[in-house]
Amino acid sequence: MKIKKPRRRYLIFEIASIKDIDPGLLENSIKEEFKNLFGITSLADSYLKLIYFDNKTKRGILRIKHIYLSHLITAIALIRKIDNDELLIIPIRTSGTINKAKKLLS
Repeated sequence: MKIKKPRRRYLIFEIASIKDIDPGLLENSIKEEFKNLFGITSLADSYLKLIYFDNKTKRGILRIKHIYLSHLITAIALIRKIDNDELLIIPIRTSGTINKAKKLLS
């Protein structure tokens, strides 16, 4: 039996918020919510990482294994506050390559 290499997916998202968001705080909040819902083992296996975030456009890119993409969408849908600032994270599109994801951002 051949074992397939896990594929990466890039989730493009937008944040609906009045204030600027710290990218490090954003990544930690997403990881914490993911861990609370699915456990630390799933978080470690998913290789979840914030690749890019721009405060001007309030858009960014998250990288994750393809198996955990639906888990990530569920986790970001439940985040309503970061550091007492209300916000909403809206997934826009999923891409298979980082170059295509960056192209979709602009």
